[in-house]
Amino acid sequence: MHRPHKHGGKISFVTRHYCKLDPLELKRELPGVAPFASSHRKFLYNFQRWSIASHWNPNCNTYFRSNFALFKERRRHLRNKKYRMIIHPLSRFALIHEMIVCVLWIVIFFLDPLFSALYTGYIHANVDYPTASVIILILNCVFLLDIALHFFIGYTVSRTKEIVLEPKRIAKQYFNTYFFHDLIPAVFGILLFMVEYAGMKEVLALPTFVHVWLSIPQVYILRFVRLYTVSVYFSNMLVTFKLKESLVKCSTIALVIAIVIHWWTCTLYLIPAIGYFIGYPFDNSWVLRSTLGTQRKIENIYIECLLCTVCHFFGAGKGNILTENPIEQLILALILMCGITCHIYVIAIILQLFGTINVSETKYEELIYQLNEYMVTKKLPQGLRKRLLMYYEYRFQKQFFLENLILNSLSEHLRYEVLLYSCKNLINKVKLFQGAPKEVIGALVAMLKHEIFLPNDHIIKPDAINEHVYFISFGTVSVYLANGKEAYHLEDGHHFGEVQVVLQGYGESYQVSVMAIEITEVFYLDTRDFWYVVATHPEIADSLEKSALTKLAVYKSLDTESVENVVDTSDILMELRRGHILDRGRKRR
Repeated sequence: MHRPHKHGGKISFVTRHYCKLDPLELKRELPGVAPFASSHRKFLYNFQRWSIASHWNPNCNTYFRSNFALFKERRRHLRNKKYRMIIHPLSRFALIHEMIVCVLWIVIFFLDPLFSALYTGYIHANVDYPTASVIILILNCVFLLDIALHFFIGYTVSRTKEIVLEPKRIAKQYFNTYFFHDLIPAVFGILLFMVEYAGMKEVLALPTFVHVWLSIPQVYILRFVRLYTVSVYFSNMLVTFKLKESLVKCSTIALVIAIVIHWWTCTLYLIPAIGYFIGYPFDNSWVLRSTLGTQRKIENIYIECLLCTVCHFFGAGKGNILTENPIEQLILALILMCGITCHIYVIAIILQLFGTINVSETKYEELIYQLNEYMVTKKLPQGLRKRLLMYYEYRFQKQFFLENLILNSLSEHLRYEVLLYSCKNLINKVKLFQGAPKEVIGALVAMLKHEIFLPNDHIIKPDAINEHVYFISFGTVSVYLANGKEAYHLEDGHHFGEVQVVLQGYGESYQVSVMAIEITEVFYLDTRDFWYVVATHPEIADSLEKSALTKLAVYKSLDTESVENVVDTSDILMELRRGHILDRGRKRR
């Protein structure tokens, strides 16, 4: 029984397969715990299950195109002792960690500049918000723990599709990227709390400008580089909630613009205020003239600065600021330049969404739109619609192009190289091709044909005559005997169908059926091409014949076992009538 399901807002290429075979693969790598095991043992077991690669992560389908590829990655993770304490970057734990960290970063991105600029006691001595300061302290402590956790989480390389789990490479990559950008702001935030609210101000007796500068580097220098990380985590979180791609991009851009405008608002107020307290002359300053020495509320000051920032950011006017101070004019000019840059980026994203840049993605969306209209017009059932969408998504990978037109436009030599490289994954996986001469492999690849099967598709039907030899590139299939018993599964790199083709050459036959469990990508040889390969390449012919005879012996042995295990129901009824099975009941008094 197969049930298609979705992950991360798109149709998953893996379906749940409920079969009679024992799912021992994962149990062999990660044996379960006994019911009476200690809570510590159960916690470690659950932690390992949550720390290995999982299809719950929306990025998993990008790196693993079949169940077998995912299983190989899990086996690599669990069998290597160096990786036992490492959390896989495509695991459920990593996904939840990204969501939590994303929310915390968004909160700190709004609180840090706000309280450093407007609510610091050295700028407004009569303002005190201990609750917010405690929240910032807790967040900084959490970020310190997150820094330690980063040394135990692997990372991915999107260009090469590489998954790194080596502890040394993880530590080196973190040190070279964000380690100091995470560590210094967190330490500065904790020191700032100790100086202002933990009674250390009188003990240390530091000058005012030292206290003021203590809160600036963490906001405007170091944590700014994490804005890209926040946008990536936020996009992944929205994809996990199955939102459309266009809505994900628009929401991410809106979040980034809101954070940038908020930071510029705080900067517009903070720099003149700091200059005033360190003794720098700020003549004709609008900020100092309208805020310091007045009894206006901090909330009103922030709203007024926000209005001015928004007007300059979007080029809508000057707001209510009429300043002649060159520092403030420079800040407003930088806000305007930043706004123009954001406008250009937003326009580029809009053009991309409409298909001006990514033509292949746009053509794919047009094709899907036409497919939806076709399915509505033909009134196709819902199950068939899902299968069609699943096929198109797997076949084109959201990029539509005319492959035959491109191949026909190439020279024969280039076309041969492209076909050989396209089958590179198949050549590396199939044991039949390993060690074969390059000329043999090239001739064989030229005759292979490509096909994609959806879950529950019968590749070889029970009563049909098979005329192909199949080689699995990606996916999993299930082999059924003539009596309907499920024999075993075949995965990436295996081949099937040679038994029937070889027996036809000997004038014999043996019927088995093969059904796809998940979306399966295969290459196959026709009977005519098969016998041509047998005639011209005897080394491959011998391997195929040995494989066919071995599988035939396995089929017959499994048939024999199933016949021996059949229980005669007539004997059971006879024994039941004689009373030899059920115990005699006691007589009632």
